[in-house]
Amino acid sequence: MDFAEKLARDQGCIGTWLVSGFGREEEAHHFYRALGYEITGYRFVKKFGFAPAE
Repeated sequence: MDFAEKLARDQGCIGTWLVSGFGREEEAHHFYRALGYEITGYRFVKKFGFAPAE
């Protein structure tokens, strides 16, 4: 995470974003919060079924 954050700063980025699934509060979410990340919202996804090309 230190490397990714330093790279982002060096490239002039305004921050870093990441995606972590529900049900991970005891592991990943705790880890990211300890690093200063905040939960700011939800990500919505709509998956389409596979349709073969005609």
